[in-house]
Amino acid sequence: MKTKPKGGDAEKSSADISEPPAARPGGAAQGRSLRSRLPPHERERLILDDATRFFAEHGFDANMRDLAKQSGISQGLIFKYFESKEKLVNRVYESTFLQRWRPEWERMLTNKSESVEKRLGGFYKSYLQTVDEYIWIRIALFSGLSGNDLTTKYIRENVASLMKTIALELRREAGEALEPAVDLLEMEQVWMLHSTFIYYLIRKHIFRTPTAREQGAYVDEMVRLFLFGRLPSSAKEA
Repeated sequence: MKTKPKGGDAEKSSADISEPPAARPGGAAQGRSLRSRLPPHERERLILDDATRFFAEHGFDANMRDLAKQSGISQGLIFKYFESKEKLVNRVYESTFLQRWRPEWERMLTNKSESVEKRLGGFYKSYLQTVDEYIWIRIALFSGLSGNDLTTKYIRENVASLMKTIALELRREAGEALEPAVDLLEMEQVWMLHSTFIYYLIRKHIFRTPTAREQGAYVDEMVRLFLFGRLPSSAKEA
């Protein structure tokens, strides 16, 4: 006598996108027989989750036929909810980047009751906690490699504003005038700090090389190195 898979297991298989697919026995197709009874908004969410994993593994040039096959559904069902590949990709962008964005980061960086060192440390700890994920970094890299402008749009409309804020707060901390506008060299200096943490994610999730175990301590050390050109004595001894 055949038994039906439990709904909880099917839900977990489809909703958990924090690990690479190889780490999830059964894959995205597990529990597909239950989807016909799901409310439309739940089915849409599950298709989006599958698409996000799929693009993270195969890039944005992969075709929808393969996505449908891997997900165990028809292309027609995908297009019923997302109309076109372009609209599906835009939804992946929203769920991967925009829904993770935290408005409080701007307030955190401009909180003049704390030192710039503490503000930068707090921001990057929060930022890494939000984006330190296999799916996130692969979507970001595949977007750039395929010529898709998702990552460029994210940088231009979100990240660049925070980089400018950091540059101005560094001026303020140094007692310098806030005018003229931040120039490219100043921005490059701030991007140097930001890229340190992005490459940390690349090494961790793409190259799978050893990274600092204590993320908070790592952030504090990198911020101090950026601001003062040196690490604390405890870090040197370690």
